[in-house]
Amino acid sequence: MKIAVILLFALTTLTGKAQDLSGHYSETKSLIQSGKNEEALERCIWYHENALAIDSSYRGVRLSFALSNWMKLAEQYPPALSAFKDIRDKNTESVLKNGGTYQEFIDLNAFNRELGEEYKTVELFTVLDEKYPKSATEYWPTAKRSMFNQKEYSIISKYLDNPVEEFEKRKKHYEYMLSSQPKLEEEKQSMKGPLQVYIDNNFVEDVLQVMDYTIAIEDVESTAKIQKMALLVIDDERIRMAY
Repeated sequence: MKIAVILLFALTTLTGKAQDLSGHYSETKSLIQSGKNEEALERCIWYHENALAIDSSYRGVRLSFALSNWMKLAEQYPPALSAFKDIRDKNTESVLKNGGTYQEFIDLNAFNRELGEEYKTVELFTVLDEKYPKSATEYWPTAKRSMFNQKEYSIISKYLDNPVEEFEKRKKHYEYMLSSQPKLEEEKQSMKGPLQVYIDNNFVEDVLQVMDYTIAIEDVESTAKIQKMALLVIDDERIRMAY
């Protein structure tokens, strides 16, 4: 891929004062489906590097649907997978070198999730916990999902004092995500589009993670309380069956 082409594309796109990020996402998706791989990859990289500067409300889409699109492209176009891993590895190196930045950690965490390599986030956080405890504390809100998924309860207990308070934090995050995320083109005609379904499912998984932890440490009172409060937010069968 020629750097000049990427820069020209970025410059052309940024000249529009009312950049339509939702349209950019949809157009990239169409390019992937039609097999225009090189152009699609250029757009994936541009979106990842520029979306937040244009509209910060797209932070959720940037690290969910946009990355999923990128991985679909990678299935049919190997250079897309190489570019994806290069960005992940660059961020990881930065974090290992000096603690990195919060955005670098958020990004690499999302990339590891899409690659099915969540264990790498856990390994990295374990290093941070030992070498850069200040950074580890700052990054904990992002790392905790991976830590819970891998059931790293010894480290979890170091950063989590009260499971019920942890549930409240995740509930507030869920409410924030619902209120702040833009609608994608394909869900504008729907009462509950794919982005809301994604956010709802993340919240349910958050609840189940915390409940699994309270069950593991035999905190029966907290388990029951969290389940009751969660069902008032989303009446989901997975939560009902968890305890």
